Amino acid sequence: MKTVQVLYPGKYSGILVPWRHYIPINRDFSNLNDVINAIKNDDFLQKMANQAYSEIIESQNYSEEKLGRGIDSIISNLLAKKSHPILDEK
Repeated sequence: MKTVQVLYPGKYSGILVPWRHYIPINRDFSNLNDVINAIKNDDFLQKMANQAYSEIIESQNYSEEKLGRGIDSIISNLLAKKSHPILDEK
């Protein structure tokens, strides 16, 4: 945290919002002047860093614990749907 990122526009799992959580830079660099101006604005950068940290990190919506539970749930669902030869032999 609290580091502003310059990223290509994308979905980012619906988590990151351009100009709110990161500075978007077009792949053809057609908005390079906008990006440079944003990077030069310390107040803007601090606000964006604080906002992204608060909304993404402090929210606990994307914690390691939630990630682990989500992965466990996916694995459990896959195991329940699929027959396993090793388990079936016993």
